[in-house]
Amino acid sequence: MRKVQLGTIVIPTDFSKASKIALGFAQSLAQQYGFDLSLIHIFPYVAHHRYAAPVGWMMTDLRARSRRRLMAAKAKVLAAGTGIRCSVIDSAGDIPGQIINTAVSEGASLIVMGTHSRDGVERFLVGSTAEEVLRHAVLPVIVVGPHVKDYSRRKIQTLVYATDLSARSLGVLRILPLLMAGDTRLSVVHVREDQAHAPASAGWEVTVRNSLAGVLPADVLESRVDFKTLEDDDPARAVERHLKAVHADLLLIGVHKGRGMTAHLSPRTGFRMIMAAPCAVLSICE
Repeated sequence: MRKVQLGTIVIPTDFSKASKIALGFAQSLAQQYGFDLSLIHIFPYVAHHRYAAPVGWMMTDLRARSRRRLMAAKAKVLAAGTGIRCSVIDSAGDIPGQIINTAVSEGASLIVMGTHSRDGVERFLVGSTAEEVLRHAVLPVIVVGPHVKDYSRRKIQTLVYATDLSARSLGVLRILPLLMAGDTRLSVVHVREDQAHAPASAGWEVTVRNSLAGVLPADVLESRVDFKTLEDDDPARAVERHLKAVHADLLLIGVHKGRGMTAHLSPRTGFRMIMAAPCAVLSICE
């Protein structure tokens, strides 16, 4: 299993409130773990338009405004004592693809981005930039959802790892050694939806503990990791309640590629967690 190494966090921004909160979370990660930051804005350059009059001057003006806003965001980050790079990227293609390509070309370790629900949680932003990046990125993605408060100057102390014991849910183990540096604690949860699942999931703790033993030192596993079975017919709801109960700073889940957002627990459960979670959510597409 290839572990995630310390490197650069790429933060796409559209200058919305959600993006600003995501940047604050990325700052916290950078200050706590030593990541570099790269703030990018994808400028949707349109080569063809329906106007008779030339609009090149409009594009130039909009691009200049974007750069000024990026520089203003950079100044705030620098004032907090964290270094950061900023860039405006002209995109003639799809924005999610440009975000992923930029992260890969920069050798980034993480993508951190914000999202918000325009039409209620039930729509899950199907087809949104966040969803497309989640489904196609080849590196870990942290999404800061609409219920996450400002993370600026906040230390990451409590992680929650939700697993259904599937192989793809084990993808997040790649980043655990990095995130568990210091005194961070990990709460591992498994949702048992009904008694019919009891025999099959009775030994889940042993199974996951053995997997964790391959990436975490024995003293860390014994002193800073706990296990809990959650009973509920709705996994997303059960995990959300647990996140609030332990005051989680980051939820870890696994997702996989597919048509529409599907998660390691059941279709759409992963994105429901992201949209309802009171904390940021890290996922790795396996």
